[in-house]
Amino acid sequence: MRELHPPEQELRAAYTFIQNSPFPSIPDVVNKIAEEFSRPEPDLSRLIGLINSDIALAGLVLKSINSAGYGYENIESVQQAVVLLGLNKVKNLVMASYVRHYLPTRSLFAKRIWEDSTEVANLAVRIAAELFDVPLDEAYIAGLMLDCGAIFVAERMLEKYDAVYQMRYERPISINRIEDYRIGVNHSAIGYLFARHWRLPERVCLAIYLHHGTSCEKIDDAPLRSLLAVVKLADYLVMKVHTGIELDHSMEQIQHIARLKGELMIDSNELAHLEQMLN
Repeated sequence: MRELHPPEQELRAAYTFIQNSPFPSIPDVVNKIAEEFSRPEPDLSRLIGLINSDIALAGLVLKSINSAGYGYENIESVQQAVVLLGLNKVKNLVMASYVRHYLPTRSLFAKRIWEDSTEVANLAVRIAAELFDVPLDEAYIAGLMLDCGAIFVAERMLEKYDAVYQMRYERPISINRIEDYRIGVNHSAIGYLFARHWRLPERVCLAIYLHHGTSCEKIDDAPLRSLLAVVKLADYLVMKVHTGIELDHSMEQIQHIARLKGELMIDSNELAHLEQMLN
């Protein structure tokens, strides 16, 4: 099986980059929540108490749950969310809410990424529910965090990076190599490190790293392959609808979408139906 994790050279470049701009520290409450979730038998009352101990973030968690496409729109408490969705789904949505709160979003570039990422996350959930047996919580958090690495790069070199990042519209497969050449690091490797730093599920970390340049057909792990195909398709459709750019004129985009249609076993009509979900 193909090695799916970033090679040493990429990791070294990413580590060097973040030394001057460290990731946000993980709050104590998040560490305690992660530790409790990792126990063989988590204490539900303790978990609910920890989440509710930060009123602002508990509100963000409920907002994420109510908007993530689970079919529930009026969940009013963390306890209710656990009962309706189950512990694992709530765990990933809790971590997504905290991560989103602590990511830097000072620039218009970062805010634009978050707006698109929210659309990608919500569409990924709908695609997963309609087409695949992909856990909805994993589709949501992977879609939300897909381009989080670009935010950190932009914080350091916005003027130089913005033009490079825009190349992903026509070069979705080779954009990481372009970034490595132009700026010495790529946003997918940084996003992978950030996801690991925040203890996100390994499959989500790998989807973040692999969403550019890796064909789903090269991955033997079926759950990862399906998750990757779902978030790639959601990302493609959001880019197409929000930018108004005719993406299919790029040879890389033609190859990219053809592979996704093959992986998800959908035709052009089904693709158009999914696109209409964003209109």
